[in-house]
Amino acid sequence: MEKFTIRDWRTGEVIHEGEAESFKEFVEKNKGNLRNANLKGAYLKGAYLEGANLKDAYLKDAYLKGANLEGANLECANLEGANLINAYLINAYLKCADLEDANLINANLINAYLKCANLKGADLSGANLEGANLINAYLINAYLKCADLEDANLINAYLRRANLMGANFKNSTISINNKRIFAIKLSNSNIEDQNINEIKVIIGCKIKTIKEWDTWFTSDEEYETKRGTFEFRQIEAMYEAYKAYIVKLWS
Repeated sequence: MEKFTIRDWRTGEVIHEGEAESFKEFVEKNKGNLRNANLKGAYLKGAYLEGANLKDAYLKDAYLKGANLEGANLECANLEGANLINAYLINAYLKCADLEDANLINANLINAYLKCANLKGADLSGANLEGANLINAYLINAYLKCADLEDANLINAYLRRANLMGANFKNSTISINNKRIFAIKLSNSNIEDQNINEIKVIIGCKIKTIKEWDTWFTSDEEYETKRGTFEFRQIEAMYEAYKAYIVKLWS
C-alpha cells in the first residue's frame, strides 16, 4: 500500500489523504468528491469513475483512455489535452468544460451535456455523440471525421474549420441564425446530401417543413407573435431569407 494525497488545485488544501494500491485506485475510492481536485497529468487509464463528482477538477493532460465516466459531473472541468480515447462518457455532464485539444477518438458521448464546452482542436473522430447537447459549444478546428451526431443539438455551435467528413448528422439540429431561434433539423446523415422536402425548420419552439411553414404563413393562425406587427414581419422576412438559403444549398 502507498500513501496518496489529492489537493484542491486552487487553494492547495488537502481534499483526500490515505492509502491505496495505486493512485488510480485512490481516485476511484474517492470519486464521490473530487471537486476542484488537482489531477493534472494523472494516469487513470481504464479508471472506474461512473457518477464521479469532478466539477471544476483540473485534469489537464490526464490519461483517461478507456475510463468509465458515465454520468460523471465534469462541469467546468479542465480537460485540456487529456487523453480520452475510447472513454465512456454516456450522460456525462460537461457544461462549460475545457476540452481544447483533447483526444476523444472513439469516445462514447451518447446524450452527453456539452453546452458551452470548449472543444477547440479536439479530436472527436469516430466519437459517438448521438443525442448530445452541443448548444453554444466551441468546435473551431475540431476533428469530427466519421463522428455520429444523430439527434445531436448543435444550435449556435461554432463549427468554423471543423472537419465534418463522413460525420452522421441525421436528425441533428443546427442553427442558421443567432439573433433569433432559427434552426434546421437535418434529414439525412450526410450534411451535403439533404432532401429539402424533409428538412425541418425551427422557429422559436415550433418545428415544420418548408411546405408546412409556407402554408402557415399564408394562414390566419397565430402563435405568440401577433400577425401584422413589425416583429411578425421580421420573423417572416428572416424565414424567407433562410428558406432561400436552404433551397440554394441543397436543391
